[in-house]
Amino acid sequence: SEAFLPWPSVGCGPSTVAGFHSRFLSVGRDLGGAQARAVCPKVYMQLREPELEGGVNAEVWTGRRQVLTGSAAVLTSWIGFPVSSATAAEAVIKKDDPLPADVQPLSKDQIRVVQDAIRAFDKRDLAKAEKLFSQSVDTWEQLKRPGDERAELYRFRGNARVDLKRFAEAKEDYNKALSLMPDGEKQDGTARYMEFPDTYVQRGLAWEGLGDWENAVEDYSKAITLWGGGSGPGINPYVLTFKANALGKLRRYKEAMVDYKAAEELFLKQRDDERALDTRANYALALYETGDQKAAIKVMEEIVRRRPGYTDMHVALAATAWGSGNAEEAENQWAFACDRIQTGCKKYKDIEWVSTVRRWPPSLVSQLKSFLGKGAK
Repeated sequence: SEAFLPWPSVGCGPSTVAGFHSRFLSVGRDLGGAQARAVCPKVYMQLREPELEGGVNAEVWTGRRQVLTGSAAVLTSWIGFPVSSATAAEAVIKKDDPLPADVQPLSKDQIRVVQDAIRAFDKRDLAKAEKLFSQSVDTWEQLKRPGDERAELYRFRGNARVDLKRFAEAKEDYNKALSLMPDGEKQDGTARYMEFPDTYVQRGLAWEGLGDWENAVEDYSKAITLWGGGSGPGINPYVLTFKANALGKLRRYKEAMVDYKAAEELFLKQRDDERALDTRANYALALYETGDQKAAIKVMEEIVRRRPGYTDMHVALAATAWGSGNAEEAENQWAFACDRIQTGCKKYKDIEWVSTVRRWPPSLVSQLKSFLGKGAK
């Protein structure tokens, strides 16, 4: 079956990860699908970021960390790795140092509002989650709670607003969160704690929702730098893919190819062959748009040999064959995609979807449009 296409959202298998997977492949305007992050923590355990050397994760939390541990929910960050309710509490109430004299204590009811917001987010009741997080933000501000606590609440609300497609408001939440983490970057340019680069990734997704690809690339690049730069083991390969997808929207395909290649290598090191192959498919599309069509077609053919049910590449091969005047091969590839693969080819008949959600490069979109216009079966 074709891993890219979104199955119905049921259970804890491909159906629930499809939304995030579609963002991984193309990160189109449909930025929903965060349900998988809450429902299937085991699925996303593989996405947990490497521990930051010397970071705050080594601290021992007592005192304030226990305030929110009553929640049975699961809270996750936007880039997909799971955070248990206890860890969620540690994120908001994460230091054991004495509170400043002017900080007011929290009541049980005020704590419960945050817990309820987390539960609502996990259940995909996003409007309720956003409302409750907003209430908590106001409370934390009024009580002059420490900046690290307030930063996490702004991040939580930003995540809910992204899923609600309220991207401009989400961006402002991430701006506020970053302003409350002035010590997030060490002198060597790496992150002091993981929440800091995470916020850049989350804001990058908000920029994408607003169609601001330049700023999205800038934020993804910043996160990658904070993780250590390059394509080392501390880099999240999904974020390399996000950045490459955004570069593609800017038609900076050669730069995108570098990030796709780096992401593929990291996925292979993690023994995630499926995601590595998906990244290679994106690499092939970018390579085609640079003008090296022969090499790109060779990569596409390699992919369908390794995964015969890869709809996206069969349709791409149909489009390239049509563009080169080989109508018979185009029909054969299209027929295989439509008739021999369980997911079929219905989505690829929607040129708007291919262009804006799947984000094929313009020349391939044009060739597919021409092929469909000539009466493809």
